[in-house]
Amino acid sequence: MAESLSADGPANETNDLGINDGRRTEIADYCEYRIEKGVTRCIFLCFKRGRQHYATDLEVDGSLFGIDNLRKHPVCGRWWKRYSLYSTTGVKAVLIRIVNCNFHASYPASTSIRVATTDFTYSDKIAKYDRIMSRMADEEDTDPYSCGLDVNGKSHEDLSSCGNTGYDQFDEQTYCTVDRYRRLAYLRDEYKWMHSLLECYWQHGVDGKGLAFLDKMCFIQSALKFDQHEDAANPYGRTIKGFELIEGWHTTYLLVLIFGTPSG
Repeated sequence: MAESLSADGPANETNDLGINDGRRTEIADYCEYRIEKGVTRCIFLCFKRGRQHYATDLEVDGSLFGIDNLRKHPVCGRWWKRYSLYSTTGVKAVLIRIVNCNFHASYPASTSIRVATTDFTYSDKIAKYDRIMSRMADEEDTDPYSCGLDVNGKSHEDLSSCGNTGYDQFDEQTYCTVDRYRRLAYLRDEYKWMHSLLECYWQHGVDGKGLAFLDKMCFIQSALKFDQHEDAANPYGRTIKGFELIEGWHTTYLLVLIFGTPSG
């Protein structure tokens, strides 16, 4: 690989075809190491150590995982934490910016990824879709009854007979305005239900459906070696979605401590 140097050190990298891959991220070296180990998709988990926030990557390999699995994960602390009365009880969705990464290939166990986090605000996303849908309703003259859904929830595929055809100047393609409005409404509802669905999946186990949901909502990450376009222009790099561990009193262990192990 050929690198182009900036005043701050290695910045851009070109592949074997001479195409610019973008600006290397703070965790580029760590990502290369993880890819070599066969980890291509992951979820970022954040946790507090003192006043600092750190992150680790939880491999997504198709197996079931949830809060019980996190209690046994090294990120939650030493082995005794899985039996502690005060330990991980849940997670919350956050936005993450990577501050720096301390990684040495000779001793990967010492890797530390320091991050800054902020709560993921569902209301902002919902309001954004509401504004777009409101603008579409005002600007476009549509007849929703001519582009309805059949019993299987499918609409027409042939735009030649669609009376609600619009033109996308960016994609340079025609589209059905009613179908696009409907898809925006679905996305808005996804954010309305996101908090409840995330809590359900994490508490009861993230299965195949849960993974598909996390993937659709961009919580599963891959290819974080380079920042490109707007992310490369941002001095802080890309902002990624992840989860922050929430610690609290483990009520089940407390009840067992107070009343003893249930018999039978």
